[in-house]
Parts: sequence; structure tokens; C-alpha cells
Amino acid sequence: MSALTNVLEELVATEESYVGSLEKIKNGFINPMLEQGLINKDEKTRIFSNVESIVDMNKKFLEDLKARQKENPNNINGLGDIFKSNSPFFKIYLEYAANYEKSMKSLATLINSKNAVRVYFEAQRESLLDLMITPIQRCPRYELLLKEIVKNSTDQDPSQLQTLKDSSQLMKEINTTINTGMSAVANTQRLINLQYNFPFLKDNLIEPHRRLILDAKVHRTTSGRSPLREAIRECHVYLLSDVLIVGYYGQSVALGNKETSRKFLNHVCVGLTNTETVRNSHGPIDFGVLVLDKGKLYNFAAGSEEQCKLWLETLEKTIKEHNQSKHQAPISLGIHHAHEKAKRSLRSLVQKAAMAILILFLFCYFLYWSSSNK
Repeated sequence: MSALTNVLEELVATEESYVGSLEKIKNGFINPMLEQGLINKDEKTRIFSNVESIVDMNKKFLEDLKARQKENPNNINGLGDIFKSNSPFFKIYLEYAANYEKSMKSLATLINSKNAVRVYFEAQRESLLDLMITPIQRCPRYELLLKEIVKNSTDQDPSQLQTLKDSSQLMKEINTTINTGMSAVANTQRLINLQYNFPFLKDNLIEPHRRLILDAKVHRTTSGRSPLREAIRECHVYLLSDVLIVGYYGQSVALGNKETSRKFLNHVCVGLTNTETVRNSHGPIDFGVLVLDKGKLYNFAAGSEEQCKLWLETLEKTIKEHNQSKHQAPISLGIHHAHEKAKRSLRSLVQKAAMAILILFLFCYFLYWSSSNK
């Protein structure tokens, strides 16, 4: 089998797999969530953008590719024409890429506000986040495949080859536009994964100015302890451009068929405004963040001296950049525990029960007093 035949077959095979992923978005998430009332039509548009148009377009595109491949498995005849005829539709990818960050922010808001949605996502075998990124990844794959086909088509019909080269140039132009926002897309993807792992974080992490800069598994150490650090607790620290989030591990949760993530049932948010780094005296792997106006010190033990040095340098740089920026209002700060809501509910129930007992006692006392005076 020639190199050209191989890459032509790869184009069709990967397109078939891609369309399958698109249909999982539509049939595994959009339609069932609408039917179950988990989202309304406005939420569907905000979260899924024009993905349904992409599904319809690429299903037709796949049919054209398969029909051409059946007739011309070993040459490029008609391939450039298929790309050319579909060129106006490929531009819908630009709309999808432009809306991607807003879509992810809307998704994070939905997950935070509707527990039923979170439960539905956790029950699925496929990760919606993995599926939603596939349209962003597909156009660069087209460009690479077309380049490879052109490379192996020097002995093909010149007019067919030129049409194919034109198609390759079109995909390059589309990718140039998409790639302009790819760093923002990658950051948004990281933030929404982070948001998903903090079920009790009510604020939305996805903001245009917010970036995930550094994260690592460390140990939280109690301030004022001996160098032995008797009071330690495993945690995961996330440094964002305006806040430090400390997550304490809870249960494992499957996010998709490729990875398993652990939810954080408790967490602490430390705003970077009016803070400074501290090299802890406990040892060479210790570092801390001091909240100046509250006099609160958060101590951590890194895994090595190198990791400690990295954290200190990155923290200092991020705090400086944050204090120079205009974004001085991060997410809600303080300590957030998963059991706080349950404790408040229990306290409210106890108060109501006590009030009912008091009213019953007064009523009985009134009856007793009334009968005694007769």
C-alpha cells in the first residue's frame, strides 16, 4: 500500500471517529439534557454554541469523503473539490472557536448552580470537556493531513493537485485565526477542570483576566509548630493570577474514560491582594503566604528544595503582577467546608425543635394554670 493511499485512508478514518465524537455531544448530552429539563434552549445555545451545525456539516462531509474514497482509493481525484465545495461551511469553526471561552464559562456556571447537572455528567462514560475541545483540534488535523497528501501527490493530475493545494491554504488561514485564541482556550480548559473539582466553590473561576499559573501536591503545615511539623495535611495548591486555592482531597470522581480526578471537599481561598511570600524557618522545603492585613500565615511543605524555590519565585512574581493590575476583586475568600451546609441545616432544625418544645411547654403551662384557677 502506497504512502498516499495510507494518508487518504487516515483522512476518512479520523473523520469517522471525529463525527462519532460530535454525535456523542448531541445525543449523549444536548438532547438528553433538554429532555430531562437540565437545560433550557437558551442555556443550550450558550454552552454548546453552534456545535449542532458542525455535526450536520461534518456528517455530510464524511459521506462525500467515503463516496470519493470508494471510487478513487489510490488517487486524489475529487478530494480538492470536496474541500473547496465545503469551504464556506468550514468557517463555522471560527464562530465555535470565538465562542468557546464563553461556552466553558456558561458550563461552569451551570455545574455550580445545578447539582443535577453535575450528577448527570459524573454518570456519563465520556467527558463533555474532552468532547467539546475536539472541533478546536480538528482543523489543525485537516491541515496536517492535506500537507501530507500534497507531499505524496507529485505524480497526480496537476489540476487536481492545485485544487488540493488551494484547500490546504484555506485550512491554514482558518487555523491561523483559531490559533490566535488557542492559549486562551487552553487556559479556559484548565480552569473549568479546576472548577469541576471544587463542588463547593460557588464563584465562577472562568474570567477573562484569570489564568492558572502553577499547581502542585504539597503539605499544609500548621504555623508555629516545631521543625518536625507534627500537624501536616496533604493538599493540592493552585496558584491563579489573583488567588491561591488550597484544596483538601475528597473522593475520586471519573471525568471521562481516560482520567480520574479527585474532588476537593474542603478548600481555602487566599486572595493575592496585600500578601507576601515567606521563606519558612522550619526547613529548606517550606514556604508560606502571609496575608498582611489579617496577619494570617499559610505554611506549606514542598516535595523538594527545587519545588520550594519554584513556588517562592512564581508566587512573588504573580503577587507583584496582580497588585499592578486592575483586577483586585477575586473570588470569595476564606475557608469553605463541604459539611458547612449540613451543619447549618442541622442547627436550624435544632432551633426549630427547641422553639416547638418551648411553645408546647407554654401551652401546657397555660392549660394547667387555667384549670387551677377554676
